[in-house]
Amino acid sequence: MRTWRVAIIGCGNIGRVHAQVLQDLPSCQIAACVDIRPERAWEMARKYGCPAYVEMDRMLREAKPEAVHLCTPHALHTPQAEMAAEFTSTRPAKMPVSAWVPVTVPAA
Repeated sequence: MRTWRVAIIGCGNIGRVHAQVLQDLPSCQIAACVDIRPERAWEMARKYGCPAYVEMDRMLREAKPEAVHLCTPHALHTPQAEMAAEFTSTRPAKMPVSAWVPVTVPAA
């Protein structure tokens, strides 16, 4: 099974929910997290064993995620999705997670 390198953009309440779900999916690895509040990014990074960033563009260049979860206020989604799209291997993702994560159901 392929493992997707996913970055969490926004480490507040919604970001924490997404991170927990992603951690439990065998097809996902949390590759990085970013938040304008460094303490939030560091807290999530410690919990999930990934690098923390405060600048999204730097995270995209260095961590090279294959997908991002935009867990920020809605008004920021468009500019953040546009920034992520500049990086050819990055796919912006919104809820629900299952819309883009391949799910394999074992035969009964």
